[in-house]
Amino acid sequence: MCIRDRAGEPEGLNAPLTAVRGVGSQQAGRLARLGLHTIRDVLYHLPRRYDDYSHLKPINRLEYGEEVTIIAKVWDAGTRRTRGGASIFKAVLSDGTGFIEATWFNMPFLAGRIEPGQQIVVSGKVDEYLGRLCLNSPEWEPLQRDLLHTGRLVPVYSLTEGVTGRWLRRLVKQIVDYWAERLPEYLPSSVRQEHNLMELGNALRQIHFPDSAKQLERARYRLAFDQLFVFQLGLLQQRHLWRSAPGRQLPIDDQTLQAFVLSLPFRLTGAQQRALGQIVDDLRSPYPMNRLL
Repeated sequence: MCIRDRAGEPEGLNAPLTAVRGVGSQQAGRLARLGLHTIRDVLYHLPRRYDDYSHLKPINRLEYGEEVTIIAKVWDAGTRRTRGGASIFKAVLSDGTGFIEATWFNMPFLAGRIEPGQQIVVSGKVDEYLGRLCLNSPEWEPLQRDLLHTGRLVPVYSLTEGVTGRWLRRLVKQIVDYWAERLPEYLPSSVRQEHNLMELGNALRQIHFPDSAKQLERARYRLAFDQLFVFQLGLLQQRHLWRSAPGRQLPIDDQTLQAFVLSLPFRLTGAQQRALGQIVDDLRSPYPMNRLL
């Protein structure tokens, strides 16, 4: 997914989303409502939660109320209409251990996508109807090597009207697959090793599409480290700019100061004496003082 501008030159992370294949001006306008304007915005549009569809179970061991993933063959599938005109698509699935019925409401286009004889992966919450276990509006996708919507920790993003979770997930996957390995790593390897940090590109890949809960936690740790690191750099920069401004030196007479200290009805502790010495040094310094006691 090489992103190029109108002149054919490669663009970077600040390229508009219309430079991504499959994103037109209309979709870009919808994504803008989510604050997503550039490729970088999408990379850092982190999931708000995850649906755990990593638990693969045979049909004969399913239990009511649990979130599961099954790999099954479609034995029968078809669409029917209710009296109110709504469409219901049903598929009978089997994995050799048993059968279960999956139902999707108002999705007639599934008739051309889920067909008898097809192997699919289905993830969702096990429900019950007339005493039989079933799946209502589960996530699904054809059985393939790299699952995106099922069979894993599935990212759930903030959405807006006209942007579905499946479409946004595919867009994020497309961008992450291309750009994660091309992100510049600004932390030295010595720092990463000392703090057990994964590389930035891998952290973004794992925060969006984690291979496991452990990898997800490591990715969160790396990105949290980056946030605090950048915040600390900002504070140091502000301190440098502030201290580069000229300050007014104030003369402090040692005898007067000592007389004041001796006049106190108590003796200063060691910590108080050190703090007083630091304050006096700051007052005599040509740099501005910024101190909180």
